[in-house]
Amino acid sequence: ELATLLDAGEPLPSGPHERALRCAAIVGCDAVVAAVGGAFCAHELGTYLAGLLDAPAEARLAVGLAEHPPKRHATKCKAY
Repeated sequence: ELATLLDAGEPLPSGPHERALRCAAIVGCDAVVAAVGGAFCAHELGTYLAGLLDAPAEARLAVGLAEHPPKRHATKCKAY
């Protein structure tokens, strides 16, 4: 069900799937922070990564990302 929604680019309503994806992102950020010995906090990493989605192509390419950003999530609200 979740994979079908994501693959179709459908809006992801607030609920258990959206919360699970957000939790997975938090766990991922925490793992990166641990791997770099706490050189930055998870919030700083999350803010940096979110900013890359809106960055110009040159900035994205400089850090090894695709020239064009992926589609952003379709959830209307970030509050949960």
